[in-house]
Amino acid sequence: MRGFGGLAALVSAVLLLFGGCSDAGQTEAPMEIRAFSFSHRGMSTGDCYLYQVSRESDGVRLYTEQLFAGGEIVDVRIDDPVLEQLNEIAEKYALRKWDGFDKTDSSILDGTGFTLSITLADGSAVSAKGSNQFPEGYSEAKEEICALFEGLIGQYRQPEPPEDEEPAFHAVTDGTGLLWSEELDRLSREVLPALTETYGIDLRVDLLTDLSGYADLASAAEGIYRERGYGSDGGNGVTLTLLLNVEGDGVSLLESLPYAAGDSWELTTSATWNVCRNYDLWLAPELWSGNLEHDRVLLAGAVNDMATGIESFVLAGGVHSTIWSPVTGSRVVPEDNVDAVGR
Repeated sequence: MRGFGGLAALVSAVLLLFGGCSDAGQTEAPMEIRAFSFSHRGMSTGDCYLYQVSRESDGVRLYTEQLFAGGEIVDVRIDDPVLEQLNEIAEKYALRKWDGFDKTDSSILDGTGFTLSITLADGSAVSAKGSNQFPEGYSEAKEEICALFEGLIGQYRQPEPPEDEEPAFHAVTDGTGLLWSEELDRLSREVLPALTETYGIDLRVDLLTDLSGYADLASAAEGIYRERGYGSDGGNGVTLTLLLNVEGDGVSLLESLPYAAGDSWELTTSATWNVCRNYDLWLAPELWSGNLEHDRVLLAGAVNDMATGIESFVLAGGVHSTIWSPVTGSRVVPEDNVDAVGR
């Protein structure tokens, strides 16, 4: 019996040994990145940038933006193995372990901050953000990410336009990297800039995935307006800021806010209602389903509504003391106030 007991103990030990080795040898499946977004904010304009890359139906889209007024934008389809290179960086610095990092050092008023959003092919996601607080290995990972994207920017940036041609302009900044569409592109490149030029009101839309250290969306909208140098020559501007949560390969809308600034009291006190006059159609959070195609339609509708709302406001005499109308060839004034303002 003692011999049988010894044999059983030996078998158990062998099974435990091999079973333990089997468990120890298990590793997580390699990351397969489908969409990647990294933004950084610092004390200088050179430290404020957004890097995004995503696999879409028509190829891999590269989008980068310097986050200040007039900053360079690169928005192209590429065939480089950038997602594979990002997979290597993610594995090297264990970016999966950054998921859920959300720390702020409130004792520092300025400083630097970052946001990271990664969507994987299996539907899982990594999300991290910090303001003057950073996860382990952040500096080294940031250095490699920046080197990769700066190389791509150098390769794919558009040549300087001729002196008589205006550079491309984007009025919409998509911090999610997921909500761009052909219609939003048209609104961002053509419609909003045309209204800005015509009426002297800088129109912008900012899609955020975090508050970047601001206390709330109102202070974030005001701070971004100031940091990015928004406002036309007269200082007048209107923005629509959306705070969104990236969930896998979809988004949810948490909050939206119109903001107006400038030297026209009519604009700053009354224009914001016109930006969201059809809030229930486009910007009610419960409407955003997480289906990207559906939510892209809602976003484009909200931006188009902003454009038509502001133009209607101006042409109705909303900022008659400062705005020149191309329709009448004169300053826009309400019918009952012509004598007070003059033609």
